[in-house]
Amino acid sequence: MRNLLWLIALTASVSPAQMTWTESMPASHPAGRINFAMAYDSARERVVVFGGDGIVSGSSPAADTWEWDGDDWTLIPTVAPPPRRALHAMAYDEARGECIVFGGIGPNVSNGTWAWDGVSWTLRSVGGPPRSTHHKMAYDAVRECVVMYGGLHGVSHYLLEDTWLWDGTSWTLAPSVPPFSQSVPVSADTTVDEWLSTSNFGLDPDVRAGRMIAIGGPTTPTRGYFRFDLSSWIGVNPSRATLRLYQTTPVGAGCVSKDLYAVNDAWIESQLTWDTQPSYGPNLVSFSCPDSSPGWKEFDVTTLVRDWNLGVRENHGLVIRDGFELAGPARPVVCTSGEGLPASQRPELVMEFGPVQPPGTANHAMAYDAARGRVVMVTIGATYEWTGSHWEQVGGGPVAWGHAALGYDTDRERIVLHGGGTNQFGFRSTETWEWDGFTWTPYTAGPARWKHAMAYDQARHQMLLFGGEDTQSSDMDETWLYEPTVPASITLLDPGCNGSNGIPTLTTIGVPIAGNSEFALRVGNVLPGALAFVGIAFDTFPIAVGGCVVNGELPWIALTTTASGSFAEFPLGLPPHVAGWDVYVQGGGVDPNGSFLNVLALTESLHLVIGD
Repeated sequence: MRNLLWLIALTASVSPAQMTWTESMPASHPAGRINFAMAYDSARERVVVFGGDGIVSGSSPAADTWEWDGDDWTLIPTVAPPPRRALHAMAYDEARGECIVFGGIGPNVSNGTWAWDGVSWTLRSVGGPPRSTHHKMAYDAVRECVVMYGGLHGVSHYLLEDTWLWDGTSWTLAPSVPPFSQSVPVSADTTVDEWLSTSNFGLDPDVRAGRMIAIGGPTTPTRGYFRFDLSSWIGVNPSRATLRLYQTTPVGAGCVSKDLYAVNDAWIESQLTWDTQPSYGPNLVSFSCPDSSPGWKEFDVTTLVRDWNLGVRENHGLVIRDGFELAGPARPVVCTSGEGLPASQRPELVMEFGPVQPPGTANHAMAYDAARGRVVMVTIGATYEWTGSHWEQVGGGPVAWGHAALGYDTDRERIVLHGGGTNQFGFRSTETWEWDGFTWTPYTAGPARWKHAMAYDQARHQMLLFGGEDTQSSDMDETWLYEPTVPASITLLDPGCNGSNGIPTLTTIGVPIAGNSEFALRVGNVLPGALAFVGIAFDTFPIAVGGCVVNGELPWIALTTTASGSFAEFPLGLPPHVAGWDVYVQGGGVDPNGSFLNVLALTESLHLVIGD
């Protein structure tokens, strides 16, 4: 029953879900700005903007409050607002019905906490976290607190790596919980050399990767292979995994970058040569040549090790090679092998479990994933989640630059990231990515922006983007909407008819969006324990029978179950293939006092458009 529409979709040809960016043209709007804060007030169904700098106030930050109602922006007159500021953070505190603002820079760097209730601003607290800028906040609905992380210390200007929690009255520094780590020694490693293409180096005391000057021969590529026995860790999901190699020889100037790959096929250390080496790929990470000094060098391989442990791919180890094997100077990296001495310098894989301390950062973004009960934080190259007691690294980052904006689409249950950039060459990204809790997926490109803000307007089912800086370093005053090409909708058609408990009701659980596996229909006000049903059709032909209106179009797919109490639920599980479908539904239950032929009580009928 739950997968009914999956079965139907197999025989249909439909387009995959699509999202689109559209510029809205409101009659009024805030002046162009960057470094401001924005949040969605779900109780009042308004998006709130406060402060920022740029052309809005010349060289000084602003202290204005604006609200978006789905059609237009309105400047809200306020008495005694917070001092003008930029580079602050704001989150909507659902439990208290307030937008909370902390920190930022204006006349000075602030450590005040302010609350906006839709009518006035109130200073709630002074102190707690240090004076700071560039920090981010998100509201954790499960624990009913605002979570704040990172930023730049307002006095000493170092990157902060503290997690603070706001409970509506005061801030509390979240205690740090040390992770448990396990070191796994290398089980096999060797070098393969193109010049000596049939030679095996499995017993060598070192492993080399790069371009080597062969004795009596040319400069040729070499590659280093490593494998770790993780058979005792099957099914384990580490919070972080790090490959550690001890570099023994200084690397000369001009060393080109190295690439790290996953190996695809099995290999034996004592038999591996250049000519017999397995395939590998895709590229996991490219990194600059390790610094010239000997010592431990570390490489993040978290995603790959998780895939190994969870059976997503087979564990055949890793290979390191030059980024450009056919060109460049002979500057190899040489590290101690599994046969090298001292034993304390041999390769190892370190897996961490439980808490992870994200690095101090100031260019990150945060949003709350309501479906999974996690605050999600994206830094440059990494994705973290707050569990309520500690951070866990759950993946890499979809972008390699900062000042992107993050929001949570409550209808589609996705974290949406857009934009970001760098000062180098004035780059501003147009990319949009979505996080489903497991994977980042690229979506429709939008406006080129950084230092902008996004918030999801739950009442209008739209992701709202405002402000930011474009490729010309202009402070923008544009409002953009990210929404499905085909919006979901629910329309009441014909009324139902009475039974013993009155007219049965038909309600939807969740929004009818393609890919919403939790979507369901609920039939209420039926006789307890009676046979209940819903009918699904793909067109409508209403028929009046005995004072009732029946959606009589065929084929009419009926789903039945026994009512639990006075209601019955029918899980549907909408697959991605049904975006844009028109579905007509009606429900009811067996009832000897029902108005329909004295046998049934019927609900109203609904027209569902399944959105992208």
